[in-house]
Amino acid sequence: MREIRIKSKDFFDPDIEKLSLSILINQDGFSYSVFNEDEKQYVGLISNNFKTNQDKYSLYTNVFEKDKLTHPGYNSKIIFSTFKKSIVPKSIFQKDKISHIFKLSHFLNDNEILLYNQIDDIDAIIIYDVDKNEYEFIKNHFPKAEIFCDASVFVENSLLKLRNDENRPGNKVFVNIAPDFFDVLVFNEELKLFNSFKYKTANDFLYHLVNIFNQLRLKADTTQVEISGFIDPADISIINLRKFIANIYFTSLNKKYKYYYRFQEILPHYFSIILNS
Repeated sequence: MREIRIKSKDFFDPDIEKLSLSILINQDGFSYSVFNEDEKQYVGLISNNFKTNQDKYSLYTNVFEKDKLTHPGYNSKIIFSTFKKSIVPKSIFQKDKISHIFKLSHFLNDNEILLYNQIDDIDAIIIYDVDKNEYEFIKNHFPKAEIFCDASVFVENSLLKLRNDENRPGNKVFVNIAPDFFDVLVFNEELKLFNSFKYKTANDFLYHLVNIFNQLRLKADTTQVEISGFIDPADISIINLRKFIANIYFTSLNKKYKYYYRFQEILPHYFSIILNS
């Protein structure tokens, strides 16, 4: 994950109630954006990597204090990136059965707890795991923050794009990439598929996506694939994928917002989860 530190003069605005804070936490580190609600402008973007043998809680504490992130005036949102998750229709969801539902597909470790979010656009609930100690640490520092799974933000952002696209394609695939897994959303006139895949190599990445195209009979020469998350456009995984799929592009910054000028230094797709959340 790339380390970024972009701050405008409004990052520490004394009128902090007009600022929104979005924090994304994954296995490699955490990133956060600061958004000025009045100006509709992103005024800051910071990304921090966990170092080998480093106490990540010390890094959290140092950054939280240095950048005054725990100020109660912030409208805060915490987004956990996690591979293990289950999406179920809202109509059959029962809060007291979330452990049973989750364990149908995943193993729940002793140090993990389960959370859930509603995804309004598909009338569904996503159940996901987080590290218990990390969750309690974050909640202690951000007691009023809303908590989300990255997949719920990814799904809602993707479907919103489709609704607002006047030239909406018949087939479209959205891919969001985390350090060791990726989520895939397939839309073919309607939502056809959402799934998550672990990967270590470029071949793993290619196999899963090509297999989706084959199973759903998507046309490789016409189906659009939009990629977001932690991958470089020059990565071998993308180079190989372009040999099989023609229309690949990367998520861009949302044009309805303004951005501090230094945002031109970043790859927009890299932090789309916290720049569109």
